[in-house]
Amino acid sequence: PAPPLRRCADVRSGSSRRPRRGSAGARHSRYAGTMQFLTDGFRHSAWATSALLDACIQAGPQKVSEASEGMYQPVEEILRHAVTVEHNYLRLLGADRPEAHPKTLDAAGLLALQEAIGEAYARFLQRADAAALDRTVHISWFKADVSAGDALLQVLIHSAEHRADVAFALNRRGVKTPHMDYVVWALKVRDGRPES
Repeated sequence: PAPPLRRCADVRSGSSRRPRRGSAGARHSRYAGTMQFLTDGFRHSAWATSALLDACIQAGPQKVSEASEGMYQPVEEILRHAVTVEHNYLRLLGADRPEAHPKTLDAAGLLALQEAIGEAYARFLQRADAAALDRTVHISWFKADVSAGDALLQVLIHSAEHRADVAFALNRRGVKTPHMDYVVWALKVRDGRPES
């Protein structure tokens, strides 16, 4: 039979109201079984941001060092911000992180650092389990405590948002941007399928 419709209040609040597994008092992690999805998400994110940084290098400093109309910062600074946030969240999560700091680097340096950051997240997730993602971390700039899992998802979504900002600005300046869809990464990079 079809599952019962969720109440409107549940949909608005985002609650799935799924029963917990095990005994009535047992706590079930929301992150169980998701480690590979997170690992793939971070590998894709590092690949996509690196591809965009490479496009910035190819475009030259003039097209990335000035703010575009409607943009709050120059392209290179938006990407620097995204890389800085990824770097900072590694510290919040207690993960090993590269020593170089994004504020001191040019686009080529940011590219090398982004690749190192991507590997750092992959190593962190290889060692982590669902319990590690349930633990609480404090995000000082939000003045909030969140789960490590939510912190990781914030990093992925934040970086995707700023990649979109940068791609839009570069396209308006006539710069061809790379195809950064997750499926492109999954087929070509992760699975090694030939281009169709």
